Amino acid sequence: LPLDNIYVDNAAAAQTATAYLIERGHRMIAMLAGQNGQQQRRVLGYRRALVAHGLPVNEALIKGDGFQEDNGYHAMRGILQHIPRPTAVFAANDLIAMGALAALRDAGLRVPDDIAVIGFDDIPAAKLVSPSLTTVSQFPEQLGRRAATMLFERLEGTVTGGGRCELMPHELIVRESV
Repeated sequence: LPLDNIYVDNAAAAQTATAYLIERGHRMIAMLAGQNGQQQRRVLGYRRALVAHGLPVNEALIKGDGFQEDNGYHAMRGILQHIPRPTAVFAANDLIAMGALAALRDAGLRVPDDIAVIGFDDIPAAKLVSPSLTTVSQFPEQLGRRAATMLFERLEGTVTGGGRCELMPHELIVRESV
């Protein structure tokens, strides 16, 4: 079918984020994620980064069951019960990361001094929270422009045949939370 697909490699992007934490000296990194959709690709990238750097995957440090701030808050509270406490956390989206930031603040911990946090999506609020959130950007404007271009190419008949599949870029946006 002539169905075009544009995507970001969520596993590779998550691996980039987790590797950044490892390169900063973190060896015990938690993962906060929901249970469905792209979240599992992001967990896969997290696992790959740990294995690639010779670090163990600790299943007790992978928590979460939803995609909102309250899910991140409760998952982070659970992670804080782990002994020893992780020094960093990668959240599968920015809302989860923001919930984690609130839980850490309520626990009296300082980000990034006591624990570093990375999110995913680079939503507008990511630069407004305190500390500002290090996160993975998927360039939604660029993705939208490319999707529109591909649609118009189909409508105008300049592109025919089978569907196209295009990988779009991601980038780690470094801010204050790491």
